[in-house]
Amino acid sequence: MTRMLVRAATAEDAFVAAAGGADVLEVWMPGPAPHRAAIRAVRAAFPGILRLRVEGPLRHPGAIEAAVSLGADEIALPFQFVADARAALSALPASGGGVKLAAIVPAEGDLLGPLEEILGAADAAILDVSDGGRLLDAVTIAQLDAFGRACRLGELAFGLAGGLEAPDVARLLVLQPDLLGFDAAARRDHRAELGLDVTAVEALRALIPREDHGPSRDDFAVHGETDHIFVHDFIVLLAIGAYQAERGARQRVRFSVDADVRRPAEPPTDMRGVFSYDIIIETIRVLAERPHVTFVETLAEELAANLLAYPQLTAVAIKVEKLDVIDGSVGILVRRDRATLVKAAGPTP
Repeated sequence: MTRMLVRAATAEDAFVAAAGGADVLEVWMPGPAPHRAAIRAVRAAFPGILRLRVEGPLRHPGAIEAAVSLGADEIALPFQFVADARAALSALPASGGGVKLAAIVPAEGDLLGPLEEILGAADAAILDVSDGGRLLDAVTIAQLDAFGRACRLGELAFGLAGGLEAPDVARLLVLQPDLLGFDAAARRDHRAELGLDVTAVEALRALIPREDHGPSRDDFAVHGETDHIFVHDFIVLLAIGAYQAERGARQRVRFSVDADVRRPAEPPTDMRGVFSYDIIIETIRVLAERPHVTFVETLAEELAANLLAYPQLTAVAIKVEKLDVIDGSVGILVRRDRATLVKAAGPTP
């Protein structure tokens, strides 16, 4: 399940975040002494997970202890200080034992190197943009996928933040992150200096499926009615093939995907009312960056399983063609709904 985080500074923001359905509220804590009253007011106003973000125990001695005393459920800090923070938590009485640590990893640098430093100390790794820019301008979906897979291998939860907007959500959910963080997109007029806007928070929350989310009559129009979306002739370079000569080199593979989508009850007015074709495109890109695939059949089944994990889709037709084998193309066309998925196939981890 992907949780939604918003950033806040006041108790009013905290009330708005709670009303809008945010799971996690992040409050900047510049040091152990300032803003104690404001943070206590935020804690009282927000029933969800409170994350306090600090610069690090070396820069502000006592910050970790103060964060625990203020009721933090999680503490986020630069990855370089996570080991020190873990030591500070370990020295506290039992009250600090349940507080989780999230390591902030800058998207502008080496994404995987910091993970080696935080294994065994952090509970989560959060990729963020340090200069206020956009995450998807700093890194590719393939790099984010590699980061997420490395986190899971190290048994770390992982989150993504940095200028995220509503259209980014569908693309990033393909990676199955544990958390998506929002700032300006959840505020009035999308301005970082203004307070949270409940309508904006609700709109973002609606784009992120909840754990028990599934299709219902409230989500869609009359049962059985569908629309049709497609991505045709999308070509990527991919490591694929059964022959030894095909290993170690990438070749062109063309994807065409047609999907039946449950018809919305009303004409869409925002991202909540559509199934974005970006989900199809980014799922293909993620699969294209995975290790060598032997058969196009395997690729088609994995893509079908990934897409049909979304409750809006009822069926897909997927055509996968290798373009560098003959003067033309070879490949496969599969048609799948949830009842005809190959049992061994499933959402890509």
